Amino acid sequence: MTSSAPASARRWVWGAIVAATTAVATAGAQEQPGLSTVVGFSPLNIPCRLDSTGDTAVPRKASPGHELRSAFESAVARCQRAIQSGEEGVTEYVGLAEAGIGLWCFGFVPRDAILARADAAVEAALQLDDKVALAHTARGVLLLARRNWIAADQEFRRAVNLDPDQARAHQWYALFLAAMGRHDEAMAASRRAVARDSSPGTQTVRGATYYFARRFEPMVRHMEQIVRASPRFAPAHDWLGMAYV
Repeated sequence: MTSSAPASARRWVWGAIVAATTAVATAGAQEQPGLSTVVGFSPLNIPCRLDSTGDTAVPRKASPGHELRSAFESAVARCQRAIQSGEEGVTEYVGLAEAGIGLWCFGFVPRDAILARADAAVEAALQLDDKVALAHTARGVLLLARRNWIAADQEFRRAVNLDPDQARAHQWYALFLAAMGRHDEAMAASRRAVARDSSPGTQTVRGATYYFARRFEPMVRHMEQIVRASPRFAPAHDWLGMAYV
């Protein structure tokens, strides 16, 4: 059922998805199972591009967008190889779904090209083990993308109940709650996420919940702390700029 969504959801749901995907993609290999484990984002291990100057190939640093797309595509390929070789585990299927969601969220592939495949990967993971929190989290994200608010809420709550210590489940639920206009609940969920994972990615998701609640002054203070602690973490600078605007 999708008709009862608040106006805030129409405005913020896309931003919530991108915010959480950015944090997942940049937080480093800290959690299992899922994208951060499968890709190995810390640091991004992406080859340089080559520019041809005469007969000499000169390595040049790839753009952040190119690196991010390459990392997501590498995760897809790695998970697919593992599955095809018979290593069918929840980690591989959840990683495949999360990498696909990342490719779509950042505009690298069309929505219709990825959601059905991500759905299939999530369902395969749940058939193997329906008590893995991140599989339910991924299902919740896909339902959120389709604006099936009630079912998404149920999946996120199932995820945090199954594994209360899973930070990513809490951060996704925080952003879902923010998109629904349930800002006090969103702030509480983001606090639980940060208590379990204090990485700059998860801290930035907390900053995003301030943004969606239009609480810009505490957001500025929060994001400035992240920028001081992790000056090379680009998404923190991005969200700090949004707070100022």
